[in-house]
Amino acid sequence: MRYLLMGLTIGVIICCQNSGKQDNKREKHWSLIKSGELKLPLDSTSGFMTFCMQPYSYNDKEYLYFNNFKTGVINVYDLNLRAIVEKIKFEKEGPDNVGTSPWAFYVHNKDSIFVLSHMDNQLSLIDKEGNLLDKHYINTDYWNGEPIPWASTDMPMRFDNKNKILFIPGVVRVPKEGYSAEHALIVYNVITNDFSYSIPYPKLYDAGFWVEDNYTRGYTTPNLENEELIYGFGVDHMIHSQRGESYSAKSNFLGDFKPVFKKYQATWDDNISHKQLVLSGAYSSLISDNFNKVYYRVVNLPVSEENYEKGIWNGGYSIIIIDENFQVRGEIVLEDGLRGYMIFLDKNGLNIANEHAYKMNEDSISFAKFKLVR
Repeated sequence: MRYLLMGLTIGVIICCQNSGKQDNKREKHWSLIKSGELKLPLDSTSGFMTFCMQPYSYNDKEYLYFNNFKTGVINVYDLNLRAIVEKIKFEKEGPDNVGTSPWAFYVHNKDSIFVLSHMDNQLSLIDKEGNLLDKHYINTDYWNGEPIPWASTDMPMRFDNKNKILFIPGVVRVPKEGYSAEHALIVYNVITNDFSYSIPYPKLYDAGFWVEDNYTRGYTTPNLENEELIYGFGVDHMIHSQRGESYSAKSNFLGDFKPVFKKYQATWDDNISHKQLVLSGAYSSLISDNFNKVYYRVVNLPVSEENYEKGIWNGGYSIIIIDENFQVRGEIVLEDGLRGYMIFLDKNGLNIANEHAYKMNEDSISFAKFKLVR
């Protein structure tokens, strides 16, 4: 009897230990759950697609700046009122123009907004009325190594924590001596008005010619202490710090990548490069969530060859959840219709644009709201 009781006691202890291990294992798998919807009205000239939007807060109010690049207007939404409360119209022609197709902007403060025209390599500074305050041109040769300015919602411009340096994302189309000799970030010093480059491409890019912009984009976000940038690339499973540290942040849905061509060349078959990108998928945005002390990494999911031949070229998106120690804690697949390239963070969580909802009602744009669950 004594041995039986001892055996039962040991069994209970082992079960408790195993239960604890299972609980610990479950705790490692964090997730994002849908917590609501944010619906904003669209004016008669705006549609679902925007190349740039940015949340901004002042006077204890939350706003969303939303660029209608076709008409040269930034609509400013009050997120509490869920209404357009301001329109910032900028000039696209004449001496005070901000350049052709000004896709991207950065709200530095309410009366100081940087606007980028990647087609003209023009960086402009406007006030809240849209008046041109200053402008500069970024030197690039387009096809021989220097990065082309290419900011957008998922590749936002941003300032350093001292408000002296504006970081402008770029892409390299044709490297001179291999990608690792080039950089994916343009650095503008607002004090000296000088431009320089930062964030080198990883060595893995030297395997050949990647061609597609989604492959060669560099995605940045401030670390949770806001002391330096964390960055990743379209075909790199790792993410990196400016101090030279690297961390694995691999998606469960992406495999090994291969360059589109083995040799660098100034001409290529767009159909071949586009198909390879769609079939392989790629990494996208990096987002710092200071409210929850985590990072998010957006993934463009691959499309099957069968679906590609049917004309289905969007495989959807997933989001990798990374803790403050750069450990992957989970990955969720977004439901069909949610667009990972139109995403922003506020104090209540992630907001992801829903294209299916827009197609049902083109008078508004809807964002699915997600909160982190540990």
